[in-house]
Amino acid sequence: MGFRPRVENESQTITDLVREMLWSTPYQGDGNVQLVAGCAAAENFNVTGRYAKAVLRDLVNRMADKGVADENGIVIKIGYSTGFRNALAEAKRMVPHYRADGEAFEKLIIERLYEARSTTGRDFSFNVADDIAAVIQQLGKEHEEGKGGLPLSDLGQRQEAQARGLIQRRDQHAALIKRITGGRDAYPKWSPEHGRAINISADVLATKTLDELIQIEREVEQYRQLRNETREEQRARLQEVSRANGRVDANNSNSAVAVGTSTGFANAAVDRTVGGVNPHADSLFTNPVTNREYTRSELVALSSSNMKLFKKMINTDLARTNAILASK
Repeated sequence: MGFRPRVENESQTITDLVREMLWSTPYQGDGNVQLVAGCAAAENFNVTGRYAKAVLRDLVNRMADKGVADENGIVIKIGYSTGFRNALAEAKRMVPHYRADGEAFEKLIIERLYEARSTTGRDFSFNVADDIAAVIQQLGKEHEEGKGGLPLSDLGQRQEAQARGLIQRRDQHAALIKRITGGRDAYPKWSPEHGRAINISADVLATKTLDELIQIEREVEQYRQLRNETREEQRARLQEVSRANGRVDANNSNSAVAVGTSTGFANAAVDRTVGGVNPHADSLFTNPVTNREYTRSELVALSSSNMKLFKKMINTDLARTNAILASK
């Protein structure tokens, strides 16, 4: 291992050439320089030979890969320099969502650093974390495009799943808003205080959770179904209310039936005089006991205890009666 071949230029030794070659690699360092120089000397390396650098580069690659056995059969292998190890560790922390651990992935990163130097003309450094991180990022993108590279780490897989979930929830959110508004800038909401449906700006829906939007959609759809009921459907539904309360008229002539025309929301929601809405009926629909609008259960009870008043409510304000009976 101590053999030093004859050279024409005594000022240049194997050690000098090795140090120069390892300077810009992940193997630079005095320890590796001495190991490579020793193995080169043992193989009678000619420092001034025509292919000296190519031969020496091959030796470095062999020693970095599987190692080279000396005359005693002991395998001598060089490892990464401290500077590269530290920079690589920092780069992995900078880009944690790609899997860069393991000898195979680390060798791939090193190969790409060499390639980046030759293709970009930029002096990518093995001791600069930013340069290594840029290569890891590029290899990760290549894997996403099905071109090999570095796969996602466990963290990257979790982040990707979270991103897919966010996109899915965003799409669900947008779809719910579209169904609620029907593409308009407002949606209907029954207001007991006003005794009618009022317009609510669609802007407020942007801050609602999915569960809240689902509930709003259910209420809006219920209201729209009531507004679009035919006379026969209204009769059947209100007869069911009376039946559930134990009061059914076999002739149907005196049953608690609310009838009305099928009108769209766009008009009825903004004009209290459309679709049978009576702006002077507040007192009629106010429970004198609670001084609030009758609830569904109170109105059902009223249909049994005071049919005359119940029919008067129907005849006075069909939409309001329907809305109360349809509420929970």
